[in-house]
Amino acid sequence: CFGAMRTCALAVVAAVASPGAAVKWFEGKRKILPFSLAPGVSLTVVSREGQKIAASGDATEHSLLEIGSLSKTMIALGLATLVDQGDLAWDAKVHTFFDASFSFGSDDWVTQHLTIRDLLTHRSGLAEGQGDLIGGLYPSEQLPQLLGGVTPGNEFRE
Repeated sequence: CFGAMRTCALAVVAAVASPGAAVKWFEGKRKILPFSLAPGVSLTVVSREGQKIAASGDATEHSLLEIGSLSKTMIALGLATLVDQGDLAWDAKVHTFFDASFSFGSDDWVTQHLTIRDLLTHRSGLAEGQGDLIGGLYPSEQLPQLLGGVTPGNEFRE
């Protein structure tokens, strides 16, 4: 992720006793490889109330960053927040969030019973790499339609 001329995001969710110490640690790490090769590596310390406390680095709110596998963690964190707030259930059926044309592969039973929990615990039946639908850039409204054309490589809830 930190190869030459690449920009990457690294997010750490943690309690920080001293924002100044976090910035000092981060700036020290930026001076050694591989961080020194990634000009977009930045740190922002945010309070529980969402206020920026401290920052270091070159990225701005307009920077486009490759986040790699970190998206899984951020999605799980966002979903957990919705569950904690009572706005979502882990066992909510995925199809209820889409129109009637939504399908997950060719098995109607799987389409009707696939849950948020199944997706987050890798029990959907998708094999390694099968979920990489966005190898190209598709408009977000097309992504649910693309799932209908996927033939899972494993059994559902296997």
